[in-house]
Amino acid sequence: MRIVQTPVRFYPYIGGVENFVYELSKALVSRGHGVRIICSDEGQEGKQQDMDVKALPYAFKVANTNITPSLPFALREESYDIMHTHMPTPYTADVSTYVSKMRDKPVVLTYHNDIVAHDALRVVSSAYNRILMPCLLRTVDAVTVSTDIYKKKLKEKFPETRGKMEVIPPGIDTEHFKPAERQRHDRKKAFFLSVLDEFHRYKGLDYLLEAVRGLDIELVVAGAGKLLDEYRKKAGENVIFLGRISEEEKIRRYQSSDIFVLPSTSAEQEGFGIVALEALACGTPVIVSSIVGMAEDVRKNGCGIVVPPGDVNALREAMMSFEPSPKERENARNLSLQYSWQRIAGLFEELYRRVMN
Repeated sequence: MRIVQTPVRFYPYIGGVENFVYELSKALVSRGHGVRIICSDEGQEGKQQDMDVKALPYAFKVANTNITPSLPFALREESYDIMHTHMPTPYTADVSTYVSKMRDKPVVLTYHNDIVAHDALRVVSSAYNRILMPCLLRTVDAVTVSTDIYKKKLKEKFPETRGKMEVIPPGIDTEHFKPAERQRHDRKKAFFLSVLDEFHRYKGLDYLLEAVRGLDIELVVAGAGKLLDEYRKKAGENVIFLGRISEEEKIRRYQSSDIFVLPSTSAEQEGFGIVALEALACGTPVIVSSIVGMAEDVRKNGCGIVVPPGDVNALREAMMSFEPSPKERENARNLSLQYSWQRIAGLFEELYRRVMN
């Protein structure tokens, strides 16, 4: 089948949705399907893609959404069997859905997390969630979410999703992310990775910097963004900021760290926490807050510690006390194997066929 995916941006732009679309598309292509990515051109200049990407110029950004005026025209000219679009980027999701329905094409929407805005845009996001989001959810043929908890929450918030929701988590390339030989460290090494901007403050770095202050732990923070200087000023001497890193460096940091930390603070914005899954695939146990989508799996499979969101003392205690054993590292890797992208792509393939029929 011919599938079009419309993330607002695409790889090599770093972000959870971008990685999700990239890996899912690769797996679908390997299963014999045609996939085209239509996105804004942010981060695409001069980049060679191993996927079929159509990058559109964007006029401006509203919050975290690139507005691409030519998107409806590009979709009208496109040949495809099914549309797969993504939330929380309303302009892209709405245009993709309504143009596709005008063309009598089925639409799958992956709802990664809620639309949450700050300051003046809060009124706009509230109005969208109250008026336009229900219309969108009624129009699409299927909605996927990452966890059963998110499914329950979304069903209560938007009754329009009832009867059309599927739980399909993100996957992991377990050949790309895999363990390496462990090295002994003079002191515990912790790793944190995120975009360092206002839209990703919910990842909890403020709390993590406070929790590790004065501890005999080296915290490595990777990622770039407008808040980088602010975080540097808040950090103690045991924190190292790497800025933006390559994919190869990211994997090395996962492999060489004793623990990976994701202390997310907003259940509305944190859909799953794919970086925690990447760390687990590299055999690195994790400390995550209870709102991270993988939290219950981490607890059940004995490969990390789950702490309450926003609780600096609990996070500090976990950072001090957690000394991962070889068994916990083995458990981390084994848990990640349950999330192979080939298995996840197969679930989406089945869903596509159902909505097409």
